[in-house]
Amino acid sequence: VRPLAAREAVIPNGLPTFPVYFENDDEVLRRWGKDSQLAFEAPGDGRYFVRVSDVRGSGGGEFSYALTIRPRRPDFEFKIKGMNPTISPGSGREFSFEVERSDGFDGEIRVDVLDLPLGFSASTPIVVEAGHFMAWGVINAAADAVAPAAALAGSSRLVASAMVGGREVRREIGGLGTIKLGKAPQVTVTILPDGESGEPMAVDGRLMELTIAPGETISARVLAHRKDFKGRIALGKEDAGRNLPHGIYVDNIGLNGLLIVEEEIERQFFITAANWVPETTRLFHLVADADGKQASQPVVLHVRRPGSLAAR
Repeated sequence: VRPLAAREAVIPNGLPTFPVYFENDDEVLRRWGKDSQLAFEAPGDGRYFVRVSDVRGSGGGEFSYALTIRPRRPDFEFKIKGMNPTISPGSGREFSFEVERSDGFDGEIRVDVLDLPLGFSASTPIVVEAGHFMAWGVINAAADAVAPAAALAGSSRLVASAMVGGREVRREIGGLGTIKLGKAPQVTVTILPDGESGEPMAVDGRLMELTIAPGETISARVLAHRKDFKGRIALGKEDAGRNLPHGIYVDNIGLNGLLIVEEEIERQFFITAANWVPETTRLFHLVADADGKQASQPVVLHVRRPGSLAAR
C-alpha cells in the first residue's frame, strides 16, 4: 500500500485536527476479499492512532471489526503449475512458478531444479525478477531417454533462495511431481542461431547461447521437425519468448504471431531489447501449440552492453 499525502482530519466536538498518513479501502491485491491492509512506516517517534470505520458512515452494534497490528514479516510463497509432466523423448514441457509476495518483499528469487531422473534436464536456475510474480521453465527428455523407475520419477526438488530483510532465505518448495516419459512427438521445435547472433549447441551438451545489447535487435531461427504433422505451428504472440527478461520480446510477429505455416519447417524470428534493460543472463524457450504444446530446449540469452561485448 503506497502512502497517501498526509491530510488534516476534521474531528467533531471541537477536538483538534491531526494528520492522516495512510488510509486504505480493500487490500490492493484482493487476497483477503474486502479486508484492508496497511504497511505503515512511522515518520517519527510519537503516538499514533488507528481508526476502523465503514466507508459509507454506517456503524453500530451489528458491525464487527477485527484489527491486527504487527511488525512486517516480508516473505514469499510459490504455486507450481505444470506438475506431473509427461515429456516426449527429444522434446520438452513447460512449467511455471507463481509467487505470492507479502509485507513488501519485492526482491529477486532464484529457483534451482535438482535431482531430475536420468535422461531428463530442465532450465535451471530460474529467476523470478525483482517486482515480478511469474517465471517459466521447461523440462526436456533426451531423445534416448527411458521411463524413470517409480522410485526416481518423483525425485525432483525445487529450492528457492532470496535475500529477504538483509539475510539469505533458502527453502525447498516441493518438486515437479511424477515425471513420465511420453510417446514419440508428432512435432518438435528447436531454436538455432542465425548469422552472428549466437553459437550452436556444442557436442558436450552445453546449451546454445545468444547475446544481445540493450537497444539492439538480433535474429534467430526456429526449426520444426515434423512427424506426421502437416498443419501450422503457432509459437505465441506477445508471449512467444517464454521467460525472456523484462524489456526483451520477440519482435515483428504481425497479427498472427510467431508462426510456421503448413508444410514449412523453419522460420526466422527477431528478439529486441529495450535500451534500458540491464546486463543479465536468462534462460528462455519456445512453446508450440501443436501436439499438446511441445516445448523447445532452453537457450541462454546474455544481455551485455556494447563495451562489455567489445571486451569479450
